[in-house]
Amino acid sequence: MTPAPGHDGRLTLLDAGHDDNDQPNTKSEPTRERSSFAGYQSPQHPTLGQFARMTTAVILQSNYIPWRGYFDLIRRADHFVFYDEVQYTKRDWRNRNRIVGPNGAQWLTIPVATGGKYDQTIAETQVTDPNWARDHMMSVQRMLARGSRYTAFAPKLRDWYDAAAHETSLSAINQLLIRNVMAELGLTTTLHQSNALGGPAGQTARLVEICRALDVQRYLSGPAASSYLDEALFADAGIAVDWMDYPEYPSYTQSNGSYDPKVSIIDCLAWLSPADIFGASVT
Repeated sequence: MTPAPGHDGRLTLLDAGHDDNDQPNTKSEPTRERSSFAGYQSPQHPTLGQFARMTTAVILQSNYIPWRGYFDLIRRADHFVFYDEVQYTKRDWRNRNRIVGPNGAQWLTIPVATGGKYDQTIAETQVTDPNWARDHMMSVQRMLARGSRYTAFAPKLRDWYDAAAHETSLSAINQLLIRNVMAELGLTTTLHQSNALGGPAGQTARLVEICRALDVQRYLSGPAASSYLDEALFADAGIAVDWMDYPEYPSYTQSNGSYDPKVSIIDCLAWLSPADIFGASVT
């Protein structure tokens, strides 16, 4: 099934190849999809095998300080494309995420303008409260201060938020924070903007043309797209499609004495070193 474009011909969320809501659902654990690239590791974690020789692209909307799986996709790719020309969606991961403090989980939400803007893209979405970054840093301090690595990590995080506070575009904020997390994790995947790569509007064809523009042999997708991605279009272009199978990432005891995996990467970095974020397995 192929989803339809938005009212004015813009790409809707489902046109983005997958909706990138592969962050674990806050009500249940994610469904594990069988991966078709067993044994593959990223260019930054090379291994032998057919997939290690294939140039790979991942195409995703920017999210606010995403979960570990988002960065795991990035590290398995040669090229990562921010796909922020698609429709902004409310009550999603675009402008919010979760961290866990002594009293449990709390949302960190960037206030954005949505009234009368149903068709606005992520790239067009603007922040409405200039004090959001200060408020979020205060919440992070309160919630994550008990983290075993928080004291060492906090100065960097504060610098990230100080820089983000000067931006008014949600897309710019998300991308700034993602780039900083990538640097913290030592990820060197090449980043791109989808609107700089040209190609037709709408549906899977747009993703295929982005992959062609990057001259990649493989498109790696999160499992959420498996019900609607038109793999035949990729096959016709000679591009393999593979599905991410998120591993069981290393757990840690959070401030409330339990472990909730449905959190932002900054929650993890308050407790785990960058080397321990993904664990030893990259299947």
